[in-house]
Amino acid sequence: MLRLLFVLAVTSLALAAPHEELVEKRGLPKYHVVLGPMTWFEARDACKAVPTCKLAEPKSLAQMNEIMNVFVPGFNWIGITDLLVSDTFAYDSSNSPIVYENWDANEPNNENGTEDCTEIWKFDGTWNDVNCSLARGNAICECPTNGPIGDPHMRTFDGRAYTFQGIGWYYLFKDCTENPRFEVTTKFERREDSTPDQIKTRTIAINITVGNQYAIIDGLDVTTGSTGGMVTDAKRITIQEEEKNINCTSLRRTRHSLLTGL
Repeated sequence: MLRLLFVLAVTSLALAAPHEELVEKRGLPKYHVVLGPMTWFEARDACKAVPTCKLAEPKSLAQMNEIMNVFVPGFNWIGITDLLVSDTFAYDSSNSPIVYENWDANEPNNENGTEDCTEIWKFDGTWNDVNCSLARGNAICECPTNGPIGDPHMRTFDGRAYTFQGIGWYYLFKDCTENPRFEVTTKFERREDSTPDQIKTRTIAINITVGNQYAIIDGLDVTTGSTGGMVTDAKRITIQEEEKNINCTSLRRTRHSLLTGL
């Protein structure tokens, strides 16, 4: 018998921001450095060589602090450029405008009209725009933590990576007993920036069932209850709401656990 502790933390974003995920698995990414020197393009390829990894795209001060824990003295490329639209810096993996910035004083300045990529160049973590073709930087790579994270990229608890673009409800994981009483399902819908040639999805709802108890998270709405109408067992699912964060903790005994490949 294994004692399985499942902790799910999600962020529910306002409906007024349709291009953002409504439900996001919280948890800081893992970062590592590939030593250069190399160009920005070579740095991007070096990070993509590991499935589900990419050049780091810091979106918060917390993520920036994690990046600085692996910072190597010198110049370090990150996945932020204005290659598509001049003077509009965006994340390389999604082409969406950056939501966090840490530019050094008087940066970005697009010196000589050739500085379209971003590097971290000081111990205080400040950024500088620089020519993408200069072979002078290391690559700071961003990879998901263990467990199911990302949208639509998933990494299982045993480290296997999946890219999934399905629409509708799917098992995220469940136990493998004959009568499973622990499972998590999630609902995916098409993102508004999808095209006929490239479908992109986002998570909009998560259902958790432990024994006869359940929790449904749909945006900022949380519903809990019992399939039998009355909860008589010890509380198996704990919900904590802090502003836009929803933390779910579930504790149960089970013989096996499985994260399905959706």
